[in-house]
Amino acid sequence: MLPLRRPWWLLVLLAMLGFGLLQEQSKIKVNHYLKVGDEAQFWQDDAGSRLAWWTVHAPVGRHNFYVSRSTWSFFHGLDRGELVAFKWGLSAVILVVFFMLDVLFLRTAGVPDRVPWLLLIYVTSGVPMVGLAMSGMAVVRAGPRHAGLPSVAAALLDGGGHSLDAAVLGPSLCFLMPLDVS
Repeated sequence: MLPLRRPWWLLVLLAMLGFGLLQEQSKIKVNHYLKVGDEAQFWQDDAGSRLAWWTVHAPVGRHNFYVSRSTWSFFHGLDRGELVAFKWGLSAVILVVFFMLDVLFLRTAGVPDRVPWLLLIYVTSGVPMVGLAMSGMAVVRAGPRHAGLPSVAAALLDGGGHSLDAAVLGPSLCFLMPLDVS
């Protein structure tokens, strides 16, 4: 069972949720700017012209529960290739931060020996997703790496009767995983 006497794991889980919201908003900003740039064909314009166009014409993007019109100002100075490279770099940073939070969750939950299971979850979910992304197919990114689900799943593995029942806690945590199709 997760330690209730010192629930540091709960703080880590809350940090995961907060980071999950921030990273989702960040990805939405990048994807929205790419989509608008492709539609408006402003990639050859200079940063000042793009900023002026964005201020007047940028459409509102609706993404699940998020509404986006604003963007980060440095996007206006990037060409399309640089923004795509930024998007991949951001994705890598997000993945590393989530992994570190997942490991921290397992440590605070008192089951650091389950990190190999966490690695297995990341690898088995990541390989098909990367393969699909490289082939140009749309990928549902609501995979198991969001909002603490890998570490919660690893913590719930039966380690001799010292963990919560996955059938009880697992489904109740599904709402924590933002659905994002792209």
